[in-house]
Amino acid sequence: MTFPFEPNSQTFSLKNALGCALASQLAYSEPSAIETTAKGEWGFLEIKNYTSPLAPGSLDDTQAFLAIRNEMVLIAFRGTEPENIKDWLTDGNVPLIPSPMGDLHKGFLRAFNTVGPKILDDLRSSPDTTGKPLWLTGHSLGAALSTIMTASCANAGLSIAGHYNFGSPRVGDSSFTNFYNERCAGVTFRFVNNNDIVPRVPPRGLSYDHVDFKRYFDSHCRLITDTRMFDLLLDSFEGSLLGLRKLFAQVAHQKQENLPLPDFIEDHRIANYISCIQKN
Repeated sequence: MTFPFEPNSQTFSLKNALGCALASQLAYSEPSAIETTAKGEWGFLEIKNYTSPLAPGSLDDTQAFLAIRNEMVLIAFRGTEPENIKDWLTDGNVPLIPSPMGDLHKGFLRAFNTVGPKILDDLRSSPDTTGKPLWLTGHSLGAALSTIMTASCANAGLSIAGHYNFGSPRVGDSSFTNFYNERCAGVTFRFVNNNDIVPRVPPRGLSYDHVDFKRYFDSHCRLITDTRMFDLLLDSFEGSLLGLRKLFAQVAHQKQENLPLPDFIEDHRIANYISCIQKN
């Protein structure tokens, strides 16, 4: 499969959304598989993989890759598999701590700092990245990390061509989102799929906020850009009903061994984000 992308596009592009979603999915693979796909099918010339240093007792397991070809640079961060989502949704490390871009989730910033500074150094020092459009992406925890990376690039004076992310949790408070939105909102497209639970955490009650701008898939995978609250609530309810119907149907036919994930987790899967983009 060729890599679908318009590297010089300055507006929202479903082709770029698909390319970024595919890159976010690829980020879950082993480094050798990332290099095989990105260099083989996708035509990138150089791949750099980044992984948190192994240390006794470390909780960090951050991975990302940087891909370079003649007309673009792409950075994708790995997220958390839906089945393991409780490992970080229930993590108690949610205090907000200061950064040069505003107050950020302590756990996300800690994970970012295991690879982010090295990526920044490579972007600034490599002649292969100079002057090329820079694109960033990630899914789930990877979306949070790509958001911090985008803000860090802006803070370092690096130009961002675009940032597409999928199923992102809230990353910081209003001091961060104000910093981010002033510099990066115009090139950011934050996707939420129907009942995906991850964009609802950490809660607003802990002073967390989302960055702009949201693109929403309803319960039938229709792309919605006018996200009025009442319509979103109705659609979320409809999506929950569809998920329950599927679950009850399989129970009735005694297929418990293949029961679907709960709707709020099923909607979080990167494969379902990709499917919705393709349907549009």
